[in-house]
Amino acid sequence: MLARDSQMSVIHAAVPTALLTWMPGSLGRMPRRRESAAGEHPGLRAKSATILLGSAGGMGVALLLTPVLTRLYTTETYGMFATVTAVVSVVVAMSTLRLEVAAAALADRARSDQVLAASVWAAMVFGAVCLVVAAVVVAVAGVSPWWLMVGPLVVLASWQLTGSARLSRDHLSARLARQTFLQGAGTPLIQVVAGAVSPTAGGLLLGFGGSRLGWLRAIPWVGPRRAASAMSGLRRYAVIATTSAGVNSLAGQVPVLAAGAVYGAGGAAVVAMTFRLLVTPLGLVGQSVALAALGEVGGALHERPHQVRGILTAGMRDLLVLGIFPCVVAAVAAPFVAGLVLGAEWASTGTAISALAPGALAQFVVAPFSQVLNLTRSNRALLGWDVSRLAVVCAAVGLPTVFGGGLLVSLVALSAGQVLLYAVLAVLCLRAVRPQGAAAVDR
Repeated sequence: MLARDSQMSVIHAAVPTALLTWMPGSLGRMPRRRESAAGEHPGLRAKSATILLGSAGGMGVALLLTPVLTRLYTTETYGMFATVTAVVSVVVAMSTLRLEVAAAALADRARSDQVLAASVWAAMVFGAVCLVVAAVVVAVAGVSPWWLMVGPLVVLASWQLTGSARLSRDHLSARLARQTFLQGAGTPLIQVVAGAVSPTAGGLLLGFGGSRLGWLRAIPWVGPRRAASAMSGLRRYAVIATTSAGVNSLAGQVPVLAAGAVYGAGGAAVVAMTFRLLVTPLGLVGQSVALAALGEVGGALHERPHQVRGILTAGMRDLLVLGIFPCVVAAVAAPFVAGLVLGAEWASTGTAISALAPGALAQFVVAPFSQVLNLTRSNRALLGWDVSRLAVVCAAVGLPTVFGGGLLVSLVALSAGQVLLYAVLAVLCLRAVRPQGAAAVDR
C-alpha cells in the first residue's frame, strides 16, 4: 500500500490497497470496460480524486456520527470493539498473503483473477484458524465471547482488500469510490442503529462486518486448486510481503492493544478514538496528495534519476505545509472541546490528541512515500525499518508503564518515537533515490 501505516485504516477505508494498484508499472492488461466518454482511461490524478471523493465522503459521515456513537456506547464497550478490530487488522495484513497486490502486476487477466482468488482462499484459512483459536481461548480462559467474531471479520475485511484490488486493476474507479463510500458510511450508520437497540460491542462489530459485504460482488471466484496453481513463482514474494505487512500492522496496532492490556478497555477506547479523529483523516489526505508524486518517481527512476530526489523532497514539503496547521489546531483545541463534542466520558481523548499530534504530523509527511524503498529495491531497508518501528513503539508504550507513568506519558513517548522513526524513514527514502541508488533499479 502507499501509506503502509494505514493498515489501521482497514477499519475505516479501502484506500491504501486501491491507490497502490494505480501506480505505474503495476497495471495488468487493459479491461474491456472503459469509464471515460472519450474511450481512454482517466488520468492518474482523476482516478485518485475519484477514489478520494468516495473515501472522504464515507469518512465524513463517520466523523459526523462519532458524537452520536460516543453517547450511545460507553468507553468500555468501544474499547472492547477497538481491541477486537485491532487484532483483526493485524491478521488481515497477512491473511491475503498480499497476493491482491501481486495480482495487479500480472498481464495475464486469467492468472490475475486466479491469484486474486487465491488471496480469498488464504483469508478463509486464516479466518478458520482464528475462529478455532478464539473458541479455545473463550472456553479455557473465559474471555468475552465477542472474540469469536475475529475469524469472520478477518474474512470480511480481506474481501475488502481483494475486491478493491480487482476494481483498481480493472480501472473501475467510480465503482470503487462508490463501494468505499458505502463501507465508510455504512459502518457508523449500522452501529448507530444497532446501538439504539442494544449498545453492546456486538453492534459495533456488526457495523464493521456488515458494511464490507458489498465487496463480495467484486471478487473473482475460482476453485481452490486453480487458485493454488496460479501461485507458482509467488511463494517467496508472499513470505516476504506477508512478514513485512504483518510487522508493520502489528506496530500500528500496538498502542491500542497495549493500552487495552495495561489500562483496560477504557484506555484502548481513548487511543482508538484518537486515531479515528486524528491519524486516519490525515492518512487519507496524505495518500491522495502523495499519489501523483509517487507516480512521477516511478517513471523518473528510469528516465531522469537526477530529478527523483527533488520530487520526493517537494512532496514531503507540501505535506508538511498541508498538515502542520490542522495538527497545531488539534493539539491546542482538543483538550478544551473533546468533552463537549464527544461527551464527558471521552474528555481524556482531547489530551491524547494533543500528545499524539507531533507524531501524527511526522507520519503524515513521510509515511506515504515509504514505497519508494520498494520502487528502488531497498526492500531489506524497509523491512528493517518495520522491525525497528515495532521495537520503538513497544518501548514507547511499555517503558513508561514499568516506571509508573500513566497513559498520557505513554502517548507522549509514542509521539516522540514516531517523530524519530519517520525522520529516519525520510533519510532512508532520500538516500534510496540518490542518482547512484536510483540507477540500481535498471540493473
